[in-house]
Amino acid sequence: LYLPEREDSPRRYLNNPPLDHLEKSLSRHPRRAFEGDIKGRIRILEAASPEEEVRQTCIQMKKLIAEKGYCYRDFALICGDLETYGDLISRSAEVYGIPVYVDQTRRGIHNPLTEAVRSLLQIGIRGFDYETVFRYLRSGISSLTREETDLLENYCLEHGIRGRRKWRMPFDAETEPMRLRFLNEIAPMEMILLENEAEEDIPVQETGGEAPQTESRAEDKKRHVLTVGERTRQLYAFLTGIRAAEKMDRMAEEFGASGDVVREKEYSQLYGSFVELLDQLYQLLSEEPISASDYLELLEAGISEIRLGTLPQRVDRVLCGDMERTRPGRIRVLFFLGVNDGSIPRSASRGGILSDLDRELLTEQDIALAPAPREQINIQRFYLYLNLTRPADMLILSFSRISRDGKSLRPSYLISEIRSLFPALIPEDPSLDPPLDQLTGIGDGLTMLSEGLRLYAEGSLEEGSQEEDFLDLYRSFKHMQEASGKLEQLRVSAFSRYDPVWLSKETARALYSDTIRGSISRMEKSAQCLMFQFLKYGLGLSERKEYTYKANDTGTILHDSLKLFGRKLRKSGLEWETFTREQGRDLMTQALTETAAAYHDQLLYSSERSRAELGRLWKILDRTVETLQYQLLQGSFTPWDYEKAFGMGEDSEPIRFELEGGRSLEMTGIIDRVDLCRDGDRIYVKILDYKSGNKDLDREQMEKGYQLQLLVYMNAVLDQLRRDNEGQKIVPSAMLYYRLDNPMTDADPENADFEDGGFVVSEEDIKKLRRKLRPTGMVLSEEDSMRCLDKNLSGSSDVIPVQLKKDRSPDARSRVYSGEEFEEMTEAARKAVCKVAEDILDGATDASPVRLDKARTACDYCEYKNVCGFDIRIPGYDYRS
Repeated sequence: LYLPEREDSPRRYLNNPPLDHLEKSLSRHPRRAFEGDIKGRIRILEAASPEEEVRQTCIQMKKLIAEKGYCYRDFALICGDLETYGDLISRSAEVYGIPVYVDQTRRGIHNPLTEAVRSLLQIGIRGFDYETVFRYLRSGISSLTREETDLLENYCLEHGIRGRRKWRMPFDAETEPMRLRFLNEIAPMEMILLENEAEEDIPVQETGGEAPQTESRAEDKKRHVLTVGERTRQLYAFLTGIRAAEKMDRMAEEFGASGDVVREKEYSQLYGSFVELLDQLYQLLSEEPISASDYLELLEAGISEIRLGTLPQRVDRVLCGDMERTRPGRIRVLFFLGVNDGSIPRSASRGGILSDLDRELLTEQDIALAPAPREQINIQRFYLYLNLTRPADMLILSFSRISRDGKSLRPSYLISEIRSLFPALIPEDPSLDPPLDQLTGIGDGLTMLSEGLRLYAEGSLEEGSQEEDFLDLYRSFKHMQEASGKLEQLRVSAFSRYDPVWLSKETARALYSDTIRGSISRMEKSAQCLMFQFLKYGLGLSERKEYTYKANDTGTILHDSLKLFGRKLRKSGLEWETFTREQGRDLMTQALTETAAAYHDQLLYSSERSRAELGRLWKILDRTVETLQYQLLQGSFTPWDYEKAFGMGEDSEPIRFELEGGRSLEMTGIIDRVDLCRDGDRIYVKILDYKSGNKDLDREQMEKGYQLQLLVYMNAVLDQLRRDNEGQKIVPSAMLYYRLDNPMTDADPENADFEDGGFVVSEEDIKKLRRKLRPTGMVLSEEDSMRCLDKNLSGSSDVIPVQLKKDRSPDARSRVYSGEEFEEMTEAARKAVCKVAEDILDGATDASPVRLDKARTACDYCEYKNVCGFDIRIPGYDYRS
């Protein structure tokens, strides 16, 4: 028998010698080692990380309940660092089915009420910028619904509504009522919100009845700076006006109805705590002048100190807290987590302006001071004693080797002190036990099965004991009624495979009818990915329009300006071959100015950066006009039509293909420029399309339907010319892309001529520029056709993508086709596009994008990549090569 040396030993330790020895010897000198059998009354656990430490704690707790009949109220969890362990314990307890109450006060700074107040005050400070306005509208306190806020946000993004001045302007018919409601709602805060720009008014208007009169606060601002009391009164008037108390109570009721009792208590306390903070500010600092930014900072400091406490909602639960705040009652087992250096003991504050002598003098004058570092250490030792001597049956301490951010951790001095009192005590690592020995119930069993199913599906589960244990566990759970449903969901997820599901024929017909009508670009994209076609053209999904200058805006503006330039050229009675450089620059400048003024609510004039972009665009257009004229003059072609439209108006027919079952495909489009060259009984045709990026033709991609534009355009023009010119042979001479660019040269400034304030580019450098701007695409390999395209063709051309060998035949680098090859490409492309159209009308929605080459896929610039679900790691998903 163990005979206590002290007659006043705690009664609960009469049959527990190890804990009795700990109570007598902790932090006492000289230390005396315990020589009896510990019998598992004190244990030290180590884990790789805090997550694993918490998991093993839950496992040990469940085992003690199963083996020794403990209740949840018999346990308590004390953490050295509750901020680190609190959330981990809550999550693990849910997996293991352990009712736990984490005893910690919650900050009141992140919730709908305080977010609304902080963002509202920032609206005035930041001048109604987009972020703060919608931070307020999405706080949950505003009167606008979520759908109304979405519509208003879309409008503001599209039209660049930023700043108070733009909020004063009327919106469109759909969003104007929402704008007025928002401005009316914040009207009680008018004086604060106008402080930074007092010369402006918030245009508060009533949606019904008479509009209230608003006055400028400029004179008020000149007379005095607002005080804390004035700002607080306005803020309180705002809160009562929007019925913030009722809204917070309604949110609390919703949390209560969903079973979240902790949130219910928090939200029910919050409004009262915030109003109490306003009362304190009013009483203490009412007459103090203060700026808007300082008032916000003062308010945030007060909000950060709001603590919302809750009480446990059930008796049989595990209490979790820190060693200073939490006071466990009569418990039988204590788990002490996070016993690491830096947490136990917690680092004491150092420094200060008072020395130890100063503190003694002040203490003699009965002046209370905060504890000194030495006192803090002693206080922590006292709390350690209180907690470690609380359990009646068992004490379990644990520590981690690595922190959550991957840094190495050391055990606390407490571990070594306990081990000096109990030499036979050896740290354990329960995570090394066999996996099935760590199993405690359905919750963690399903977690273990989900990991095993994933490995099994991948074929990476080790053969032998690991695979046998997994299969035994799977069979056991399969026959459990309460677990079989979730197990089946895990199995389906682990072995999930993408199998395309097409729309029914009835649904497809209701969506598309019997005719596919759209641009050639639509059919190209559809051939590359049918899921893209379904999302964009079937469901009509599109990205939100934003009032920002993006890379694709450059191409649109250049393209539209060049089109307008062609119209102005024709209206002025000028031809591409004859206009002078000055005339071209004048018309080009007019075209760019008009395009920029009409583009997206004058987006190019919205900022200095976008204005600077206009200068860059002008240089590109200037280079383009000069180069296009040069290329035209080098050949015998003359422009026949600009912006040649198919199916884009009443007078133009679409490009039509008949499909199976009486269905049809109608494609529309616009050709930037069509040039003709008449040579005897032949008419040569050149198609030119303007592009802002690098693009070239690839025969295989044309035949697969991935590049249809120039090929389809060419055949449509050929058909029309054959109808209008009977008896003449119509020849497809060239299908070309011209890149809108202003490339750099390798000119050496030291050797260049300098004239009239600028460098004069040499003829050699001009040739280099023209070579860089040579069109891409394909041309007919016949010599007469190539001679019409470039009259001076010899060697490498700077007008067409052709280079001749000594025998005047195109070399291997030339991009040419024969008449037979043109017909073959046309027929293959027709079959491909008709097959795609038939698949669409049959309801195809396959997420099977094409791999265009080694470096490019159809997914690269797809705006739906976060919608379609395509993932190469999931079986069934793959690129088409």
